[in-house]
Parts: sequence; structure tokens; C-alpha cells
Amino acid sequence: MDDRGRVPFALVGVVLLVTATALGATLATRDTPAETNAADRAADRALTGARVALERATIEASAAAAANPVVAPADTPYGRVLRDDSAFRDALALRVYAAARAAFDDLDASHGAASARVSLDPLDTPRDARRAIRAVEFDELLPNRVRVTVRNATLAVTDHGESVGVRERAVSVVVDTPVLALHDRMASFAARLDRGVLRGYGLAREATLRLAPYTAARGLAQYAGAPIANVLANRHVEVAANDGLLAVQRATFGRASNASSDAVGRAYALTGVTDALAVTRASARERATRILDAVNVTPARPPPDPAASSSLTPAAAADTALLDALDGGLADALADAYRLDARRLVRVTRTDRRLDAATPPANWTRLATDTTTETTVASAPAASPGSFDVPGGFRALDSVSRRVTVTRTTRSSWTNGSAVRTLTDVERSAYRVSVALAARPAALDGVPTRPVDALSQRATDAVRRSLLPGGADALAARAATDDAGTRSATVRVSPPAALVERAARSLGRTRDRVANTSTTTRVSGAGVLASSPVAALADTLAADRDRLVAAPARYGSLAERALTAARARYLDSTLAAVRERADDAAGVRGALRDTVSRLGGWIPTGATTRETPETVVSDVDASPRYLSLVDAEALAARNVNVFTLPYGDAADAVADAAFDGGARAVRLATAADLLAVAGARTPDLGAAVRAETARVRERFAAALADRTGLDSDSAERVVSNAAARWRTDAARARAATNGSLAAAVVADSGSRGTERVALAAALRAESRALSRDGGGVDEDVVRAARERVRGELTDALGRASTERARRALGGRLAALPAGLPVVPLPGFWYATVNAWTVSVRGGYDRVAISGGALPPGFDAGAYEYVRENAAVSLDVDGDGRPDPLGRNTRVAFAFDTVVVAAVPPGPRGVGDTDGNADERSPGW
Repeated sequence: MDDRGRVPFALVGVVLLVTATALGATLATRDTPAETNAADRAADRALTGARVALERATIEASAAAAANPVVAPADTPYGRVLRDDSAFRDALALRVYAAARAAFDDLDASHGAASARVSLDPLDTPRDARRAIRAVEFDELLPNRVRVTVRNATLAVTDHGESVGVRERAVSVVVDTPVLALHDRMASFAARLDRGVLRGYGLAREATLRLAPYTAARGLAQYAGAPIANVLANRHVEVAANDGLLAVQRATFGRASNASSDAVGRAYALTGVTDALAVTRASARERATRILDAVNVTPARPPPDPAASSSLTPAAAADTALLDALDGGLADALADAYRLDARRLVRVTRTDRRLDAATPPANWTRLATDTTTETTVASAPAASPGSFDVPGGFRALDSVSRRVTVTRTTRSSWTNGSAVRTLTDVERSAYRVSVALAARPAALDGVPTRPVDALSQRATDAVRRSLLPGGADALAARAATDDAGTRSATVRVSPPAALVERAARSLGRTRDRVANTSTTTRVSGAGVLASSPVAALADTLAADRDRLVAAPARYGSLAERALTAARARYLDSTLAAVRERADDAAGVRGALRDTVSRLGGWIPTGATTRETPETVVSDVDASPRYLSLVDAEALAARNVNVFTLPYGDAADAVADAAFDGGARAVRLATAADLLAVAGARTPDLGAAVRAETARVRERFAAALADRTGLDSDSAERVVSNAAARWRTDAARARAATNGSLAAAVVADSGSRGTERVALAAALRAESRALSRDGGGVDEDVVRAARERVRGELTDALGRASTERARRALGGRLAALPAGLPVVPLPGFWYATVNAWTVSVRGGYDRVAISGGALPPGFDAGAYEYVRENAAVSLDVDGDGRPDPLGRNTRVAFAFDTVVVAAVPPGPRGVGDTDGNADERSPGW
């Protein structure tokens, strides 16, 4: 290397020569490839064969595991190695290991003089089986693709008969098999079928969603007069459960059994909304045959959620507010409307001043001074009110002017020391004093502010008395000499006596307009439990307030303003009462919801839709394809009607009626309807209705005496004469509760004007207050009468020989009242509800889902995962005898739910009236 760090080319050549020589020697001493790679190639071939064998073994094991899945491990040596929470996967792993072990035994790979074998440890004991399960791993790459890995496989290699290596290897392969996805889908399906209605999505909720519109449609048909005595029967539960099963199949598998879908369509056609009469056991079997065999039945769809509405009016609150007004509130409202803001405006102008003064002598001294003032007031032409600066919004009512002369005389005593002289000075000042009186109506909360065209002379006089207490002359005199200027005051004007009568008639007309204000609410079971129609009514009334107040663009007088103020205060009182009732109604809805929850029910909050999942399932087959109540093993049901009698309106009656919490009374109107059907066959009911009607008449007579001044005997005669318009006990009781008797008493009372308006409102309020104040007919009496009538109608129905007679008797049976009136507020009855507790249990004999494709050489074209009752065995240890692993079980379910139906208000109500409140299918 020279001084500049350069390497000579000769040195580089030497290095290259030495390297080439060493490499050539190395290559010359190596063996040939055929001699050195035989063992490795034999090992590679053995592992490749093992992968192919593992793939085949996995396919075979998957098909067998799907056809005979282990759902519950057996209490056997090999069954106990399966974990409870993963029995299927453990059994599948055991099948894969056993099949792979057998397949590996048949493999023998070689290359030249070298050979290799892959083997798995034997399965001789349960311990071996547990180890085998741990050795197999599944990694689900896609719903139909799984990576299977078997660990701890032994790879043994020999060369020329001598072992050259034994080591453990993991054999892994990707297999197209949907067995894990099919298992997961089936497990999810079984779990959803058996999931409680409060625990989430499943059959219970799907069935509830179908029973709700079904029951609602039948309840409305019954309400409309259809001969439906059993609103919710087990045959309806059967159809809803089967349709719910299809829905869960679609939500879980992505499709449903076609055969089952056809059967459900026929079931809907045979179990319509208006099917009226009970199904006997023989006809139930015939119906089941027609559902399954498609005999002259066109499939139908389930009934849609029916549309029904009820109008709610504030008539009760309007009457309550009217009575409050007529009993004192009206006078206060009128007095407030006649309250004025008044101003006194004073203007003083000096028109003349004269001074007659004496000149004191020079050099005299003043000893004393005495001054007197004399004021005289004379009339003067009144100044125009327009000449005053009247504040905005005020109206000048009156003006006066006075000429005021003020004479001030001063006498002074002077002295020069020896004599005294008195000098007199006279100052005369003339003033023009003008006074204006102005006023405006005082502002009123809730009353539209409008100009008032004219204030009455009564108002002017009241303002004059307040602001000119000593008269105009005295004020003018004070104004000229002192500060008696502008003054403000609140002046109360006494309304005319006739205005009270006029206002009462105006409120009566307003009451009628308020009572005709209504809001329409959709009547449904879920709606009754979730919506707030009384609150909606309050909103409607508030939005309509301006129209009902009917304030003119200008008030013609204070009287017109006072009438408007009375209407405004009346409407505000009515609105406050409705809002208070809305709060009470919320409590009743809460009680109903609590009742449903305590009964184990679920309240749907809206439309429920579920997307169809992506799935590998290509076909669903269920047996039986339709679960019929005829076969108790397939399906059994029980439903119990909760409110079999229409109880009174008290809020706590909701829970009491549902859970038999104490004595209850039935509404007089309901008892009267039942008496109209029963007639003389129920003397106890007739006596009870007469007694309760007499109590109502006593209350009417007391109200009549209180409002008109009639003595009690005269009032009782008026009520008795009015009640004589109706011929029967039932008719008189109905009249007492529906307002007809109240109207008749008012017509016969001879009252007029305010007295008549107040009496009508009072009697209407008494009619509504009957059930609220503890009235009603004893439940036991009503129940006994109802059972007697029901029994007679049922017997007659059984003897009827024609369809026309059967339907007529069925209509009378269906007309028996049932249900719970809602809401328990007098005058706010907007729906009648009823509830049914439903219990269902059942299961399929066999459910199979198919998916994926088996390779050639297998009998089936697709994997089929089957759930049915069967024992599952596998020859684990290879001794030729099947070893029990566990059991496959059928897909079974059991659930409880509650169905709520509602109809508009009316005496018929909604509910089962055939006496079979607790209906159980065969085998329950």
C-alpha cells in the first residue's frame, strides 16, 4: 500500500485465487442431491399426506357431528371429558382426532431408501381423549371455512432402515366446512326460542307482537257487536306461536321452512279475526288436519294492527270549573276586570296679579306684620280634554276648570318712637285651574289587552270619587296655593248587578264549546300503556284557548272586557283541571304497566323489524311443520283473562283487580247493562241496582235543593218525577249514569238563568262522581248474575240447531260486559282495557338446517345439522364398540307473556265472556 492508501492490483488477484480454490475443494467433497434429500423429501411427503388426510377426516367428522351433535354430555367416562359449555366443539375435536389418527395410520411416505410416517397418540382412556381434545384447534376464518390444527403429531423418518429423526409437529389445514356456523346458528335459534319475554329478542316477543294485533282486532270486533265471547283463545295462541317460530327462523337462519310457512298461512285463514265460537276437541283435530293437508284452504296473512280511535273531551273539567266560577269565582273575575288605573292631571295658569302697597314713612320702624289670605273659586269654561297630555293607553273621562282668586292682605305696624301707624298691602292673584281625569283598564293576566271604546258613567263616577274626594272647587283652591298636582290611583268599579247573570250565561255557552273540544287518541293495548291522551287533550285545549276566549279586536265597553276576562279565567281553570287529571292519568298508566310487568309481560314500544342475517344456511326443515295443540308434546298453551268484570274507576283498582287484592265494586252502568240482559232471572242483581240508583237519586235531590232553594221533599219529588220517564230498573240506572236523568231533572226544576246553569253542571258532576266516591254494585252480586246468564246462554247455544240461532245467542253471550275502564277519572274514560296472561310450551321433534357442500364421495350434497332427541356415541378407543358421549336434544321452548287489548269506552268493554277465563289446552 503506498502513501496514498491504494491497494496494488497484484494483491487483489492473490485474494481471488485463494477464494476460488477453497470453494472448489468444498464443492468437490459434497454428496449428490439424491443422497442428501431423500429423508427430507420423505418427511415432506408424509406431512403433505397428513394434511390431505386431516382435511378428509375433518369433513367426515364435521358431517357426523352435525348429523348427531352433542348438546349435553353424558355421565359416562368419555362423556365426562366434554365440557358442558362447549360439548359440541369438544365432541367435534374428538371426532377429528380419532378420524385423523385412523387416517394417519394408513399413510406411508417414502423417497428412495428413506420413509416417513405421521402418527397420533392412541385413544385408549378418557385421559387420552381429554388430551386429544386439547390437541385439536379450530380457527373459524369464514362462516364456511375453518383452519384445523392438530398439535403433537409424531413425525418419524427412517433411512436405509435406520431412524434418522423423530419429532413432534403440528398438522394444519384449511377446510371448507360450515359445521361451526351451523352449530352456532342452531344454538342461537334454540336460545331465542326459550328466552323469556323480558330478557330480549326471541319467540316470546315475536309471539307477543302477533298476539297483540290479533287480540286487538278481535276485541274491536266484539266491541262492534260480533258474537265473540272468547277474545283470546288458545287457538289464536297456537297460530301466533307458529308464526313467531317462522320469524325467529328468518332472524336466525336467514330463511324459514317453506312447508311451515304454508301451514301457518292456512292456519291464519282458518283462525280468523271474527271466528266466533269455541272449538271443540273434535273440530280442533279437523282444523289441524286442514292446516297440515291443505284441504280447500287459501293461505292468509296475520291481521294488521287494527286502527281504532276514541275521542276524549274535557267535559268533566269544564263542569267542575263552571261550578267553581258560579260559586264565587265569577264575581271575583268580573271585579278584577272592572279595576282601573286612574290619573288626575292638574294644570295651573296665573292670569292676573295686582299689588296695592302702602309706602312706609321715612325713618319709621316696623313693629309687627299680620298677613291673611282669602281664596275664592268661581266656575270657568272647562278646558278641552284633548288639551291635556294624557299618557298613552289612558282615556280622558272628565275635565273641569275653575277661576281662583287669591287675595293676600298684609297689615304692618310702624313707629317713629312716639307714634304708631298701620299700613295695609293688598296682593290679588288670579289663576285658571284645569283638572282632567283619565283612566285605563288595569292589565289582567291571561286576558288579551285591547282598546276599550267607552268607559261607563259608572267608571267616571268612581274615578271622580277617588281622585276628587272634596270636589273640584277644593282641589282648585289647593292647586292654586299648594302642590296638589298629578296623582295616580287604582280604582275599583262595581260591576252592574245584571252583569253577573249575563256572564253566567256566557260561561254556560263557553262550557258547551269547551265540552265539544276533543282530541282523538288511537286505542290500542300498547298505546294505553304508553301514550298520554289526557295530556294531549290539555295541549289541544291550550292551543284552542284564544278561539274559546273569543276576545274582540276592541272592547266596546268594560262589560265586554269583563265577560272576556270571565271566559279567560274559566278556561284557565278548566285547563288546570285537565292538566291535573293528566298527572293522575300518568299514575294509572304506571299502575297498568306495573301490573303487566308483575304478570310477566313485555310492552312493545314500537314496530319491531329485524334484518335478515347473512348465513350459510341454504334450507330449513322442521318436523312437525306446524305445532298443533292437538299434540300436547308439540304445543301446549294456557291463557287467563285478567279483568273478567269491569271494576270501578279507582286508580288502585288496577292492581287489585289483577291480583285479587280486596273487595271491589262494579260500575252501576255495567250492572245496569247486565240487568238489561238478565231481566227478572237475577233478582239479587235487580235489588242491588235499584238500591244504587236510589242512592244516585238522593244525591241528585240534595244537589237540586242546594242550588235552587227547594226544600228536600220538593226536590225529591222533582227527581222522582223525572226518573219516571224510564220504565225499567235497568233503564233508570242507565239514565242515572249517562246524564239523561240529570238533564230531565234540570228540565223539571223550574230554574232559570245562573241558577239553571249551575244546577246542570252540578248534576252532571254528580253523575260522573258516582264510582269515584265509592259507589257501585257489589262484585259478588254481579258475578253471580253474570254466571247465571252465561250458563243459560251457553246451554242454549249448545241446543241451537241453526247457524243463525247460534250466532244470535253468541252475540248475546259476547255482549256481557268485561274489561277495566281507563282512565279512572270522571269524564275522562277514553278506553277499556283487558289483559291476558299467556303461557306456552312445546318443541319440534326434529329441526334440520343445511348449508355448504360436501365433496364428491359423500352421500349427501350438503352438510345437515340436526336437532332431535337421540343418544350420541363414538368408538373413541377403536375397540369396535360405540362409546356414549352425550345426547342430542330436540329444540324445545317455554315462555310466558301478557297481551293487552283496548277498545273505546262503552258498556260492552272487551274480554272473555264465555266463562272460561282460564283456558288450558289438552296436556297442560
